[in-house]
Amino acid sequence: MITNDSSSITTSQESSIKYNSLNTQIITNYHTNEISQNNKIINTAIGIIILGTLTIICSIFIATFKDFNAGLLTAISGILVDFISGTIFWMVTKSNDSKMKYFNSISSEEERNKLISLIESIKDEKSKNKLTEKLIDAYCRKNESK
Repeated sequence: MITNDSSSITTSQESSIKYNSLNTQIITNYHTNEISQNNKIINTAIGIIILGTLTIICSIFIATFKDFNAGLLTAISGILVDFISGTIFWMVTKSNDSKMKYFNSISSEEERNKLISLIESIKDEKSKNKLTEKLIDAYCRKNESK
């Protein structure tokens, strides 16, 4: 059970919550910009994959109707372009996944800070203690499920 003494947040803790909220906003903006840049890279990689595939198709026609050596060289270059593009695509996708996990953890921290601020604004100590206890229980259940 939580007592009145253990549920009170000091002025420095409130300042820390406000500071964390500001940091969370800055990090959210950074995260949004990063995802935008990653999406541009992914779209570029997809475009290069399409060009590489077209190069391979052209090489098949060149090898069939013209010169076999030129067609083979074109096919190898198309395969190399597709491999490089696929690798870039895979790396950016993995990077996006890890950034999303990080962003979700920051979002849950921001949500928790807002809940703490909301709970602290309640005048009734009994309600404040009950909500604080529920917040702690929810936090513990969330960490147990990880």
